[in-house]
Amino acid sequence: MKFGSQINIKFNTDGSPRRYPGNTVISDICPDNKAFGVIKHLTEQLKERNLDDLFILLPDNSYHVTIIRGVNDLVRTKDYWPPAIPLDAPMDKVDNFVRSCVESVEAPETVHMRFSHVQIDDADLRICLEPADKNEDKKLREYRDNIAEKLNLRLPGHDNYVFHITAAYVKFIPEENRKNMLEKYTEDMNMFLKQQESFELPKPRFAYYNDMFYFYDTPIDRSK
Repeated sequence: MKFGSQINIKFNTDGSPRRYPGNTVISDICPDNKAFGVIKHLTEQLKERNLDDLFILLPDNSYHVTIIRGVNDLVRTKDYWPPAIPLDAPMDKVDNFVRSCVESVEAPETVHMRFSHVQIDDADLRICLEPADKNEDKKLREYRDNIAEKLNLRLPGHDNYVFHITAAYVKFIPEENRKNMLEKYTEDMNMFLKQQESFELPKPRFAYYNDMFYFYDTPIDRSK
């Protein structure tokens, strides 16, 4: 089988996470959130349909919605890097700068979202979301725009960003028979998502990560 596109970038071939240090702004999805059970249903369905070996399932305590992407130590190009920080700056200095910009912008206390659809490509399995109404959309877009202005950095795709929950990364790209099974899974899960109520996200927070499994709210050792 052919490996997914994030193998040897974010993950090793055995499914273990690779070092991929960066920062971001997220809203956590904890077990008491309505969305948590939806994510678990989707991952359990992969297991029931014997499709889970195609994926690297993320830990329960990593579930979140990325509100706005930060910067990554391994993506040091001008389109993805704040112009006020040298491209060769140590990551802890970058963390401090991005965090100060994020925290200078008032974050919404809550955001209401609704489920849209499942998207599976060569990289990951994500549950795509939409703000629950125009007011929620405006709230999120303004927050993102204000952070981008503070950073003086509008990442590629900023204006068309699709909110989502990443539930798993693709380990193997399926061959024809299992591709058909995965298409049926996607169809069934989309019907399931249409039946779900909207849900509330907590206040966004600045987060540090060294890999795709854990997102911390306090500074972390960047040497690991």
